Amino acid sequence: MPKSEIVMDTADVIKNMNIYEKMLHIQSEIPTVAKNLNVDTGKNKSYKAVSERDVKDALKPLEEKYGVYSYPVQKELIEQTFLEQETQYGKRKSFYIREKVTYRFVNVHNPSEFIEIDGYGDGIDTGDKATGKADTYASKYCLMSAYKISTGDDPDRDASETYTQKSSQYDPAALAVELTKVTGDLRSAGVDIHDEKVAEYICKEANVKSIDGGQLLTDLPGMARVISVMKVIAQKKAK
Repeated sequence: MPKSEIVMDTADVIKNMNIYEKMLHIQSEIPTVAKNLNVDTGKNKSYKAVSERDVKDALKPLEEKYGVYSYPVQKELIEQTFLEQETQYGKRKSFYIREKVTYRFVNVHNPSEFIEIDGYGDGIDTGDKATGKADTYASKYCLMSAYKISTGDDPDRDASETYTQKSSQYDPAALAVELTKVTGDLRSAGVDIHDEKVAEYICKEANVKSIDGGQLLTDLPGMARVISVMKVIAQKKAK
């Protein structure tokens, strides 16, 4: 069979796929995305994360190949608040925001056919970048969840940090960043912390009334316990 006919046959097969089949093929061909982004949490601490750019760069050629177009179709502000923390330069205010993003995955060959996936992102910044950070996190985890993208390593293989400091010694900004990280890791593992049963379990184990980020900021020891419980869940999912 001539090469041109083989190419045409492949194109026809892809064209006739539904959105589920296309996303399944993309999922099977997507490479592991390494954690190349170094995120500074302050106090000489940092962690590795997958950047939005790396995720999109890995997906673009495959979505083009299979005729899938993805984009954020809706954004919703969930909560926003100001944090105040003591630093060596005095008190510093940070802006905290949580955002919900709905991502739509459209079958280019049949635009009326699409899938929508929700993702949540938290952002904290002393300037005007909190909204952008929340948007980036939410979009990244929508894409990673949709295609079950695996990251190169398992940050949860290490034992959870035990918080024994007094409330006044907690760094709210650092805790908020860590909460965002472990929430994202759970989403990547297929765990939705906003699921009623999951949320109830975390609240019970951490002895808090809610896992809402805004409320936890008024109970920093509780936030630390929530983070520890979520890390344990992530460790179990990784096994």
